[in-house]
Amino acid sequence: MLTSPYETFACTGYVIEKIALELQNEITLDPNRAFKSLDNRLGNVVYALNSNIHFNPKPFAHPIDVIGDKNNGEWERKISVIDVRPFTKMSQYHGAQVTKTIDYDVACRRGLLHGIWSTSDRFLLTNVLPSILQIFASWISESICKRLDVDALTQLKIANIAGWWFWCQYNEASDITPSTRAKIYRSVSDATRSSFETVEEDLDEIGYFDDIVSFCEEVKQRSNNPSVKHLDPASLIQLASGGWMGTWSREIMSVAIEYPPYFATVVYTALHERGMRSAPFTKTVQRFAARPELKGFKNGIDQLNKKEEDYSIRM
Repeated sequence: MLTSPYETFACTGYVIEKIALELQNEITLDPNRAFKSLDNRLGNVVYALNSNIHFNPKPFAHPIDVIGDKNNGEWERKISVIDVRPFTKMSQYHGAQVTKTIDYDVACRRGLLHGIWSTSDRFLLTNVLPSILQIFASWISESICKRLDVDALTQLKIANIAGWWFWCQYNEASDITPSTRAKIYRSVSDATRSSFETVEEDLDEIGYFDDIVSFCEEVKQRSNNPSVKHLDPASLIQLASGGWMGTWSREIMSVAIEYPPYFATVVYTALHERGMRSAPFTKTVQRFAARPELKGFKNGIDQLNKKEEDYSIRM
């Protein structure tokens, strides 16, 4: 199970240590000068870097985790920092103002869900991910098959393998037992609308994997179609990452292939943001919008995004 965007294939080779140290030092010096807390209750504390007047590190597309300050001799929660400078501007009288609302909201949600994923609160996000397994399986299989001229049976097999892969992304290898394997097959069957027997055959003796390299190898080994014999991580990213819009759109979708907090973010945005209706990925998501489990997904993500003050009001 990957625990950071920087562990994905798309972020291979990223060097963030210098930026992380700069963020750490600035937060220690004065966390209120260039940052805004998102006041989240769950997971890591999330700060938005929204000012480049006093502090201007190199831009970064993904959350960076740093250690929080000491408080009464105890380490506080870690801090996840997101860079929202491309979506804000500084006003002399009003401070930071949002200029690109959708991009800003997507960045904040990515930060919040990453902050949860990085802690023991992860299970709260894991609980809602099964409801979007069918979207992931369709997105990955269609991205491959529409471009590579693949037949329907091969596309279904790829969708089943993708469904298994998505389950592995939010579970551990130790969670797979003879009894749970049958339950996973049933979940994949429900998601791809194929028979249990077909799923069982397509996924025969398949092992645990949570990375894009292993997925490509499984597809090539389990398919006889010559069109997919040269599938590799770079080509899959190229095929699947073009369906989004906005700043860092390809970067976000490339990470979403392997990192559930990002995938949950783009699905939620596609379901509820009118400004993203023309994005090809949104059209894929909207095909499933009427399914009742997606209402549970929305409610679950809304609960995870609640701020400290929201909980205080209820108490």
